Amino acid sequence: VPGGSFKADVDKVLGLFGPDDLWWADGTGQKYVFRLKGEEAGTRIEENGANRAVIKATGWYVNDQDRPVCMGELRLEYYRGQSFVRLYHTVTFAGDPWREKLGSYGIRLRLAEAGFDSAAVELDGRRVAGKKVSLLQGSSDGAALTVDGNTSTGRRSLGAVSLVGTGGTTALYHRDFWQMAPKKLEADAKAGTVTYSYWPGEAGV
Repeated sequence: VPGGSFKADVDKVLGLFGPDDLWWADGTGQKYVFRLKGEEAGTRIEENGANRAVIKATGWYVNDQDRPVCMGELRLEYYRGQSFVRLYHTVTFAGDPWREKLGSYGIRLRLAEAGFDSAAVELDGRRVAGKKVSLLQGSSDGAALTVDGNTSTGRRSLGAVSLVGTGGTTALYHRDFWQMAPKKLEADAKAGTVTYSYWPGEAGV
């Protein structure tokens, strides 16, 4: 990637995330969304080597009054000759730990505006597919699955999800998904989105 920095649209972080795709909600339901603004905010090329390039976006989660609650860092790692990309997402809480409680936070990835034909997740070593799939890993040994409105249960998910369409297959993987429970993933084939809730609302405050 040429140069040491570049400009990015504040409403399209790293070309992947829209205004509401990176969120934090407190225990009262107050929502904060990620913005490329505030101290140390911006997008830059952190590494530009022969075999690896790293793009970093730094910003803050703010509410509708522009009050910040935590700083966020997103790193995209690209490798020469490889078809995969690694995303590292770091959040540093800057609020009052004695007064403020976490309600939920997570990330939504928009993979294709045209959408896909089906979505699939992994649960207990089997592939489960549908148009809309939701998987809640409520504990390290218990998961709840909903596929097109039909519910079932299982033990553990690896956090793997794929979207399949005429243009091919796009797959995502959340490392240590069940080990870091509670976690939730949602896949919508028609919308072409995958949402990972690092702390799902179902987990409580």
